[in-house]
Amino acid sequence: MANTDARNLVHFEPNLRGHTIDSQVSKIDIVSGAVAKFDLNPGVDYAVLPNPAAMTNALSQPEDVAFDPTGAFLYVASFGTDRVAKLDPAGAILARIEVGPAKGTAVDPRTKRGPRGLAYHPTNHRLYVVNRLSNTLW
Repeated sequence: MANTDARNLVHFEPNLRGHTIDSQVSKIDIVSGAVAKFDLNPGVDYAVLPNPAAMTNALSQPEDVAFDPTGAFLYVASFGTDRVAKLDPAGAILARIEVGPAKGTAVDPRTKRGPRGLAYHPTNHRLYVVNRLSNTLW
C-alpha cells in the first residue's frame, strides 16, 4: 500500500527542517496483521538544505501500486516528483522512471504530468501510467 506518514510528533517548523512527512510503501501480512514500512527516500539527508542530490532521486506522494504477477517487483506512482519507482519485495528501489519532460532537479510544476494510477499488463509486460495533471496515458 502506498502511503505517507506525517511527522506530527515533531513540534515547531524549525525542528522539522522541511521534513514534514515520510513517503513510504507498507506491506501488510494478512495472517498476522503485521505491517512492514519501506521508506521511499532512505538516503536523503534532511539536515542538508537545499539538497539538489535528494531532489534528483526523491519519491514523494506515492499514489498507486501495480504488482508484477510473478511477485518479483512492484511499481509505485510518485505523484509529487513525476516519477514511477520499481521496487523489489523487500522495499529496495531498483529503478526510478521519469514520467515528465523534465528530469531530476529540473522538474517544473508547470510541465508536470502527475502520475496517479498504474496498470501492469502481465502478458505484454507493459506498465501503463495515468497522469492526472496532464490528463494523459503514458
